[in-house]
Formats: sequence, C-alpha cells, structure tokens
Amino acid sequence: MPTGKPKPCKRENPVYFCSAYPITVLNKTIAFLLVVSTITAVSPGCRNRETGQQPQQPVTLAFNLQTDSTCNYIIDNQLTLLPEVQGQTLHITQQLKLAVALHILGKNRFGKNTEITYNRIVIGSDNGAERKTYDSDDTTTSEPLVTQIRKLVHNPYILLIRPNGVVMTNEDADSNTLFTDSSIRKMVAQCLYIYPDAAVKPGDTWSKVYSTSVGFLGIIVNTRYTLSGITGGVAHIDVDGKVTPLDSTQNMAFKGVQSGNIDVDISTGTIITSKISQQLSGTITTDGKANPVNATAELTISKEN
Repeated sequence: MPTGKPKPCKRENPVYFCSAYPITVLNKTIAFLLVVSTITAVSPGCRNRETGQQPQQPVTLAFNLQTDSTCNYIIDNQLTLLPEVQGQTLHITQQLKLAVALHILGKNRFGKNTEITYNRIVIGSDNGAERKTYDSDDTTTSEPLVTQIRKLVHNPYILLIRPNGVVMTNEDADSNTLFTDSSIRKMVAQCLYIYPDAAVKPGDTWSKVYSTSVGFLGIIVNTRYTLSGITGGVAHIDVDGKVTPLDSTQNMAFKGVQSGNIDVDISTGTIITSKISQQLSGTITTDGKANPVNATAELTISKEN
C-alpha cells in the first residue's frame, strides 16, 4: 500500500471513512477498488527494452493460449483516497489483491473455453486510525466480508474467450451486487479487452471503449493503445485513456486519466507484466451529502508462469 503518514480519523467525530463506518460505505469503497481494477487491469509494467533496430512487419495480437495451458496472475491494486469531510482532508489507503488462474479447456469455432479460478482474494484498508485486512485464506474470522470472498475462491467457472479478447458469458445479465461472481467476472473479462482488430506494426494505434459498473459505481472508459516496439517475441504497448461517469448523478461519480504500458507475449496473446497509474477526482454521496474525493491508483499485473 502507499506509504506516508495518514491523518487519523477523530474518534469523537467519526466520518464515513473511519473504521466504524457502515458496511454500505465500506462497500462503496470496495466497489471503487473493483472498478479501478477493471479499468486498469489492461495496462502493464516496467520492462527493460533491447536496443537496436525494431522489426517493422505487422504482427497479430490475439488471445491464443493453447489447450491445457495455464496462466497464473497476481493482480494488485493500491489506491489512495483523499476525501474532504466536514472541512477535513483524510488520507485513506485501500488494497485489492487477487490471485487468478486461467486454464484453457478446449476450443471451438468461436474461441477458447477458459476455466477461471480465484485462488486468493485480499482486501486491505488503512484510515490512519486502524488497519484492517480481509483475507480469503483467513479461516479464523467470521467477518461478513471475509465470508463473502471466501465463497468465491477455489470455485472455478468457465468463460468463452474470443481471439479478439471479447468474453462471451451470460453473466452480463446478472446483478451488480458487490462480490458476487458477476462483479469480479466483469473485471476479469475487461482485462482481456485489449487486442486490435487487425495486424499492427510499431507506431500503430487502436482504441477500445466500454462501460462497466460494480455495485455503486458506473464508468465509461475510452482507451488508446500504441504498439511502441517489439523485442524477443514480446509486444510493448503504451496505454493512455480517459474515464468518465456513466451517470453524474449517481452516488459515486468519478472522472480522470490513466497511463501505463503493457507487455504481451505475441505467440499466446497473454499479458506478461503490467503497470498503470491513475489520477481521478469525483464525489461520494453519503446521507444525501456529496463529499469531494481525489484519488490516485497504482495497479500491477504479474504473470507467475
């Protein structure tokens, strides 16, 4: 989580981000984490680039993981929130960490039947007065949130993933209730929505636009991708984008920008490593009052095998 000395909440005058805040407000913050993970999970990390002449021939980038192949990922989103409440700026850090496995069961004319398994879900929260961790591996607690996320781990489901990264699933019609399979499946599905519609060469750009919602928060994401280079069978993609609210009157409304880069294995289309930064601003409405919030987010995706 981000470092620094946060300003603690006043115990005698609790506000909605204190450790005693209602579960509905906690859910709003977690929903924000989920959506931030959704819109940043496609942008990757630091890498060392080789020098020399870059190949200029077009390459095809597509989801092409072969049958019986498995990829394990760690998705780690660290968020800093600076809400203004009762004339006071608070410093809140939040973390959402997922261990996710993708296993290809087979293919048909539409795409790859892919088994998705969450092996671990960890949520962290630090408001300066108290630090809390909700871990699906923790069998000693009866915390409601831990109970919710524990039900999702080691409980695989199947998605049909097309070569262009579009996920075909009936989960789109499910509710947006926080931490149902549906809400996290949306996040996983959007991680794959990165591929161009045609072969590309260094310098080419393409765009993706989509809307998504989890719980209390709905956003529209407009992302531009640029193939900046190719080295050793790895495509290096720069990413920049804008985030706008689906509905500016909703309880949580955020806008901002994101930038980052992504490394993709050309032969399989899988993300190798990923990192993105976001700068967001907006409001969270609680008890009829809109409180301004600035936020920064750092998300990394690392492939474990």
